[in-house]
Amino acid sequence: MSPLRALPLLLALFASPLALGGEAEDLFAAGVEAANGGNLPEAAERWRQAAALDHAEAAFRLGALYEEGRGVEQDHERALHWYHRAAEHGSESAWFNLGHMYAKGQGVAKDAAEAVRWYEKAARNENVYAQYALGMIHFHGGAGLERDLESAWFWLTVASDNFGANAFRDNANDVRGRAADRMTEAQFSAARQRLQDWQAEQK
Repeated sequence: MSPLRALPLLLALFASPLALGGEAEDLFAAGVEAANGGNLPEAAERWRQAAALDHAEAAFRLGALYEEGRGVEQDHERALHWYHRAAEHGSESAWFNLGHMYAKGQGVAKDAAEAVRWYEKAARNENVYAQYALGMIHFHGGAGLERDLESAWFWLTVASDNFGANAFRDNANDVRGRAADRMTEAQFSAARQRLQDWQAEQK
């Protein structure tokens, strides 16, 4: 698992449940309690029951267990299924993980354009890891996606501004500098305008 995935995944699996009430929330909370006690198979079962009742966070965490093979047999297709269920109900974490799976071709054929679609949903919801991932995928291009230096520079600048002092910010700054070196003046002007518009929207 890459460093980009590790922190969000661990936080997601062991975070405290929200007190929303109802049968689905009770099942979700039972899954969190089981996970915190080290019983991931029990957590998977409780989250499966809650996800069947359209509990987005339960569906996301079940997908994460299938992706990593923790408490269940690793199965990327099932992970993708549960991430899609969670995404349908507005899970930002699922949006991000779907982007990763389409980018890497896990449980599905590689599709960089589809990865961008999911990453961008999370990035526009202020997920800094998605902002970083968007910048990187636009810089490198991929299956179904041409390199887009303007978008790479824009998203890496946004990510750099939102990260604290860490390796992700250092790498974002390095790659956006490489993007800037390859951009025309027209591209750079458009990217700067895009950044100004974004910053105005965030105020």
